Amino acid sequence: MDSQKLSEIKNDPKKALDFAKSYKKEGKFEEALEMHEWYHFNVLSIKPSQYGVRLSFALGHWMKLSEVYPKAKQRLIEIRDEGGHKIKSGDWKFEDFHEVVNISNYLKDSETPIEVFKLICVKEPDNEKVSKCFYFAFKLLVDKGEAELLRKYLGNPLRYVTKYFNDFKENESSLKEHVRKMADAENKKDIIQEMEKSPKKIYINEISLLVQALKMLNRDKEIEEVYKAGKGIIPDVEYQKIFE
Repeated sequence: MDSQKLSEIKNDPKKALDFAKSYKKEGKFEEALEMHEWYHFNVLSIKPSQYGVRLSFALGHWMKLSEVYPKAKQRLIEIRDEGGHKIKSGDWKFEDFHEVVNISNYLKDSETPIEVFKLICVKEPDNEKVSKCFYFAFKLLVDKGEAELLRKYLGNPLRYVTKYFNDFKENESSLKEHVRKMADAENKKDIIQEMEKSPKKIYINEISLLVQALKMLNRDKEIEEVYKAGKGIIPDVEYQKIFE
């Protein structure tokens, strides 16, 4: 990487992703991978606010690179496995597990994060740390029918409803700010209509997952409590469908 590009991305780490996309279009796959790796390993020390982008948007583009450049996929597997080894060693943070889960999701591998979470449950004495990791593994555990782990770590479902409510409001607020900034964008109306579906869709998916978990555990009374606590965020007709 030349010094000019390095200086640019240090000042604005998001430019590394732009360079990665440009290199991919040009067929410079090794250079594109280099940019993805630089962003992944350096962005948080420069802009901690990029935490979410690093484990979502950036990984998505990395996976697109892997479709034409297999080495990119291999590097993701290696980074994911390095995170797993760090957890096994006992010297880790819950963010390391979040990384393992998200990379595995993009690799369409549900087995590895569940195996790592089971290891955490056995070896980690800090219950708060395990609880944070459980949140990241929640969907995988429900999808795989891991009833024992769900029964042990799910806890009070109403705390999830509170979080989902707060997330919905935050997503709505962010969306409005984003729409305000794109006042002159082409096809603005179509873009806004599509974007507005996002907070509602996320909320529906989250409540649906929670209800699915409670049904698996035969906690019918708490499903009723979730229903009452989560009403009023989205239209009643759509909300009631979750509980049918």
